[in-house]
Amino acid sequence: MEQNRQRVDCIDAITHELKTTLTAIIASAELLDDELHLDEESVVGRLVQSIIRNARSMDEELSRLSRAWGVYWWRVWFGCD
Repeated sequence: MEQNRQRVDCIDAITHELKTTLTAIIASAELLDDELHLDEESVVGRLVQSIIRNARSMDEELSRLSRAWGVYWWRVWFGCD
């Protein structure tokens, strides 16, 4: 049981660190876009939008994986199949 708790804590910590970093990337890219008034058709504008879009996608995927991991361990702990 303790080993399972440690696994969950580890996954939670990794998820938190990754999501924190992604939030900083998204915020920085959005600020850069706002500050430079980038044209979405320019190469730099498209690159910044790509960074924002892909970082958001990764953030959403981490949330889904974290929820799925939590459900899995809940089922293991309580013996649900």
